[in-house]
Amino acid sequence: MRFLVHQDDFAIDEVSNLNPKSFQLNSTTSVNQLKLSFYSLLSQIGELIQLDNSMNWEELQNLTGSDDVIFASFHETPPPGLACRFLKHSLGSLMVVGGFLGAWEFRSSSCNMVTSPKQAEQLREGLRIACPAVGVLPPEIKNDVFFLSNPKAKEIARDRYSIDKSIFHIVYAGRIIANKGLTQLVRALNLWPVNNAMLSVVGNFEPDFFIYQSNAYNTTFDSFFKREVLERTSSLNIRMHQALPHEQLREVYWSADCFAYPSFHEDENFGLAPREAMLCGIPSVVTDFCGLGQLAGSKGGIVRTYPTLGGIRYSLLELKDKIHEIGSLSEFQKAEASELNSDFVIDECDQAKALLSLKTSVIELLSKTPGDIPLSGWRSENRINRWAEVGPDSFKKAIKMKKAPTPESLFVDGTGCMDNNKWFSDIHFMKAIQGFYTTLPETPTAQLGNCYRGFWRVSLWHDERALVEFGFPGPRVKRFNQKQWNCITSIVKPGNCNEIIFVPKNSESLLIIQDLMELGYLVPDKF
Repeated sequence: MRFLVHQDDFAIDEVSNLNPKSFQLNSTTSVNQLKLSFYSLLSQIGELIQLDNSMNWEELQNLTGSDDVIFASFHETPPPGLACRFLKHSLGSLMVVGGFLGAWEFRSSSCNMVTSPKQAEQLREGLRIACPAVGVLPPEIKNDVFFLSNPKAKEIARDRYSIDKSIFHIVYAGRIIANKGLTQLVRALNLWPVNNAMLSVVGNFEPDFFIYQSNAYNTTFDSFFKREVLERTSSLNIRMHQALPHEQLREVYWSADCFAYPSFHEDENFGLAPREAMLCGIPSVVTDFCGLGQLAGSKGGIVRTYPTLGGIRYSLLELKDKIHEIGSLSEFQKAEASELNSDFVIDECDQAKALLSLKTSVIELLSKTPGDIPLSGWRSENRINRWAEVGPDSFKKAIKMKKAPTPESLFVDGTGCMDNNKWFSDIHFMKAIQGFYTTLPETPTAQLGNCYRGFWRVSLWHDERALVEFGFPGPRVKRFNQKQWNCITSIVKPGNCNEIIFVPKNSESLLIIQDLMELGYLVPDKF
């Protein structure tokens, strides 16, 4: 077996010795750690061949036409006009609109590798006959660095970070960006306090990190976080730490009682941090969005999710409840959960199993002919027509709504997608894709008597007859006519921490609440 790899995809010289620990890829990002694992495993299956400008076209065609050759890719695509078998590590691309518009991923002689069986299952169920070939390749996890502690090591770790025995220590580790759910976590723990709780946040702000959902960046999230989270926290003690080396991070995990990771990040395809914490014996509370949903088989807390035009949403009350459940575990239950969770992650990320899974996908792909050359590139009309013919109903709806304007108040001014797409509605296509990976495929229906609150902090602006969301990016402003304003002000009630809640009491107020849920402003306490 031979794998053709574009020279820009990785540093081929460093892979030739087949020693995964000595690879030096083009950068040190977490993405390239996945790349390292991918090409390391491929190198155990067959020969890696570098594609560069020195290879002439005839030689390239003969190579890809051979029975044992696959074009393997992380970021790069085959040269235009080249017939080949295509093996793609999808990363999070099949969680956003862009991943469904490329020329190569949905061919009969292509295979897309995803990081969890859960995502593969969700894609197959969501796309049905339109689903491409999908294989599963979980990443390597450092279980030689992250492992179970003993009582003495845990005591030392808590002493090192001055965590008293009476403290319920919650840890978040990872990128500090807007859609990892940190703001929602802190709000939930202030709205419904946990006795003696303390939150340690480990990581760095990433101002240049792109927010796909709103076509914006995390440029000022550090100042937002200071203003909206750190300065507004009422009962929750928060400690901030810079990103730590693995050995120090392990000690932070050992000092913890709970790991919280309520992410609604658009391409959360796996989630290494909660799995590292689980290896260290710490129960995790996560959302069930895509790759995090795989953790439903472990002992921890799973927060249900649903899609909206404004992105993934969940109940803050349910997030609080799941953390409270971890806090109420007995010592025996904690010990039992630690062993089960560690074993779960070790088995899930077993690289011997990953190698077998990858090899199975490779053998299946080699059984196919090199396949047709894609007829066109990005946003092909042919592919959009195919989605209209065999795609799921949610895709067909997005295509039918191609001329629909973007709902007013969905985006902060200056952000969002442009209404120049002649094939489909971007926002509805994105919601349809996210609906594959959430607990519910649609926004839940508003109910009389239920309690609704802002996913981010919200307030009423009486002079403008508007609801203001202090989110990121933001603030967003939803304005109402006089009749709607009279209705919404009649159902508003004071909540904890000087926040407001809404309790619909008639059909008119239900319509307003439903619209605010669909836009992602409000979430239900229960659904």
